[in-house]
Amino acid sequence: MSLFAYGALERLMALANLDVILHQEFWLNTLGGTWMNLAGQSFVGDVNIRAGQLKETVNVFGAGRFTSAYYVMNIFAVPAYLIAISTTISNKRARNRNIGLLIAAILVSMVGGTLLPIEILMLLTSPTLYFFHLFATSFIYAILSGFSVALGFSFFGNLLSNTGNIIDLMGISYNTVLVSKVFILLLVGIIVFLVYFSFTRLYFNKLALDVLSITNKQQRIEDFTEGLGGVSNIETVSSTLTRIHVELREREDLNIVCASPSGCYSNC
Repeated sequence: MSLFAYGALERLMALANLDVILHQEFWLNTLGGTWMNLAGQSFVGDVNIRAGQLKETVNVFGAGRFTSAYYVMNIFAVPAYLIAISTTISNKRARNRNIGLLIAAILVSMVGGTLLPIEILMLLTSPTLYFFHLFATSFIYAILSGFSVALGFSFFGNLLSNTGNIIDLMGISYNTVLVSKVFILLLVGIIVFLVYFSFTRLYFNKLALDVLSITNKQQRIEDFTEGLGGVSNIETVSSTLTRIHVELREREDLNIVCASPSGCYSNC
């Protein structure tokens, strides 16, 4: 299986908690490769081989290729997505109220990994972004393989130690043999950060409305505005991730029948 295909398949299977099947076969069994040290001891599986090579201070390309992309996704991709979302929130009260949650989520991603919850959020609120994420994940796996970047990470059989986090990356960077690979990974990560940030903002600013609908976007906007009593009746307007907040000059001009198909509530 190519790493491009592996990347998307793993994230798809993660939604049903079936990614453990891939991990078992590629990380810990023969599909991940085999390696024998000078003492004749055999290691099976991508993670086991990487652990054995680090122990023997040996660096043979290949081991760690099924896990290295986690560094890019946890340290760069997820934070970029979260920061981009926060910048699209024009409602200052909501943005200030959630700034602590944003910082906490970014720190958790960089230290422990939050891929699955973020992917579920993407799938529920913006399916287009989720499919973009699947392609980007595959591309990350492929590009790291193309640059011979295979770093691996600590794995002790539990969730908190096998995600590929910034602590692991800092530890690996002290290995002089791997410094050049860490540098390449950081460059790839910076590019991925910019791509995720830009595309997420593009989606919520330009593509989100009607991207999965056959109705005319301009017509929906006009109907919604008319339901609010026209542009002249709008005092202020702001937005959050899933809602538009409008303050009207004259509530009596609100046409609930006209505005309701666009998702307007009577207290808007």
